[in-house]
Amino acid sequence: MAWEAKSQKPQGIIGIAHVEVVSTFWALGFKKLIHPPVLYSFSRGVPIDVSRNYFANECLKRKLKWVLMYDSDIIPQEDGLMKLLEASDKYGYKVIGGLYWKRHPVMHPSMWISAEKVGVKTDKGKYLPLYQFYCKQCRQGILNARAAIQHRDATGHEVVRSWTTGDIVEVDVIGMGFTLIHREVFEAIEPPYFYYEHGRKEGGVSEDFYFCEKAREAGFKIAVHTGVLCKHEVKSYIDPETGELNFYEV
Repeated sequence: MAWEAKSQKPQGIIGIAHVEVVSTFWALGFKKLIHPPVLYSFSRGVPIDVSRNYFANECLKRKLKWVLMYDSDIIPQEDGLMKLLEASDKYGYKVIGGLYWKRHPVMHPSMWISAEKVGVKTDKGKYLPLYQFYCKQCRQGILNARAAIQHRDATGHEVVRSWTTGDIVEVDVIGMGFTLIHREVFEAIEPPYFYYEHGRKEGGVSEDFYFCEKAREAGFKIAVHTGVLCKHEVKSYIDPETGELNFYEV
């Protein structure tokens, strides 16, 4: 269901997928989000690809300019959407997301590049996570600045930065947790725009990978705005025997 902004003509739709019981922290972030006139649409109790396709179709049906995919476990900066809109206008990216990390180990930014493009052979799929630091000799990403310094000191290898906070980084695949998609993309590709292939097809991908592959095939570039920093909520507990922080596998 969608609710329309009454005062001014809406420019886009904010589609919030997988709404269950959200945290107070998320609710406050949602309340503070700065945006132009929009429609809001919430989904609950349906598969993630069904939700995202609904938001895309609402964008087309109502002749809106864009959709913001905004998951119920992502807390963006207050001006995150405005930064995405500004960068999209300035650089021409029709698919551009904020920077957030996967919430399950092994954790890394929710952005990937083609292993083939960078000349890396891997048995873990055709995409590699893009880390902020990278060892040229080992040809591998490094988790954070501290780990990068330790790696350089221990090996003597050259470690380089993949980006500086605020850069617009072009990638091949991104997560949909806080991602702006312009109407032109949906007009250029065939539905379903999102399809969750895991468990339905051998070697299948998730709905975000599926969409990004179709968008790139249609000629659209995909980017992450590293100045739009988004927190990714996790479910965790303190182990009663060890006192260590553990994450639920959900």
